[in-house]
Amino acid sequence: MEMNKLNAPLVSVIIPVYNVKPYLREALDSVVHQTYRNLEIIIINDGSTDGSGKLCDAYRRTDDRITVIHQKNRGLSAARNTGLDAMHGEIVAFLDSDDAYSRDFFEIMVKSMLKQNADIAVCGFYTCYTTQNMQCCPHRKIRYRLESGCCSAAEALRSLADKKMNPAVWNKIYRAELFDALRFPVEHNYEDVILIPFLLEKAKSVLTVDRPLMYYRKRPDSITVTPSEKNIRDYVHFIHFRADYIARHTPAVFSEKQNLQNTDTSLKSCIVLYAERVLLSGSGRAKKILRTEIQKESARIHQCSMTTKILYYSYRLNPYICHALIRCHRPVGLFIKTVKSFFPGGSLHH
Repeated sequence: MEMNKLNAPLVSVIIPVYNVKPYLREALDSVVHQTYRNLEIIIINDGSTDGSGKLCDAYRRTDDRITVIHQKNRGLSAARNTGLDAMHGEIVAFLDSDDAYSRDFFEIMVKSMLKQNADIAVCGFYTCYTTQNMQCCPHRKIRYRLESGCCSAAEALRSLADKKMNPAVWNKIYRAELFDALRFPVEHNYEDVILIPFLLEKAKSVLTVDRPLMYYRKRPDSITVTPSEKNIRDYVHFIHFRADYIARHTPAVFSEKQNLQNTDTSLKSCIVLYAERVLLSGSGRAKKILRTEIQKESARIHQCSMTTKILYYSYRLNPYICHALIRCHRPVGLFIKTVKSFFPGGSLHH
């Protein structure tokens, strides 16, 4: 079905807000100035104390498509769930209040979804390491090159396991009925990573739009880079969920190879998190949680990749040696990628 002005479906855009005043205007401007106009913009002020709530109210007075809901601070998941409970759209999208859309995000995504009759559409994005306006700063493109533009739920889940598709909710749009009886798990970070597999399971088809259509901000004070005990516990909770989910769907959806790759990824992630974030600045409890997890995952070290083995044994020898290896490995890896970029379609021989 082609989209025109008369049959353009209502899209609900859910935007949780908590103490992000320096970034909020860029996020809200990117929504209200969309070329696609049939939007219901639901802003949930989750107990902000920095003036973000007043700024949301100011935007509401200038655009009658905006609804602002003020609530006590209950966290990102609860804020998104409040938006889901209040929405009326046929399609729903989630924007984090420090990110931004390209001006034609919804025009392209909705048109593509309707044309392919897909239940979920996912696009590429720009990663921006800045606290300034993202469209004016250097950024890195992230695209998705799946085997086909439209794929089944099982194919999408396998792409998720192979890291060909990112597990976040914000670079996707969804048929609203997918959220019937589904809500974000509260009281945990990484909540979107836990919900995405269930949304993909319910979808009849998933469409990939191979264009970067939004801006994702990486900032130093974000939840995912803060080595608090709660964040470490939530990350370990996510690791256990992912392992259990993949195991329960092997071999029906995932291969045994993907199951083993998940073990490798989990162990490597815990080691890197310990060496880079917790070793130098984390609490004793956070360190203990990760040490326990690394020890548990190490039972299958013989099945892991050479990189993970090197990280694990250097960690066992001395965590500071492991930390140094990670710091050295990244610029070397970046150098190799840069050199390879000068030889498109070819290969480097050692």
